[in-house]
Amino acid sequence: MIPGRLAAVLACLPTLPALLERYLDDEAETVAFIRGLPAETVAHRARFRRICDNVGFSPIHTRGHIEQIRNTIQTVRSK
Repeated sequence: MIPGRLAAVLACLPTLPALLERYLDDEAETVAFIRGLPAETVAHRARFRRICDNVGFSPIHTRGHIEQIRNTIQTVRSK
């Protein structure tokens, strides 16, 4: 993560409902982007795979963020 990125996000979205809404909006945007790819891009499997990997749309990527969220909640609760 880029230093200061989390602080900037939390400054704009300080509540859990706001963060969840942001996450769901970003996920929907990613799905719309992938669905809108030209057929020739999707047909080129290696290119399509790289695009999907780069947008972070994978269960492993999402689980990584869930783990980050879990760790952040534990840290905040312990203070």
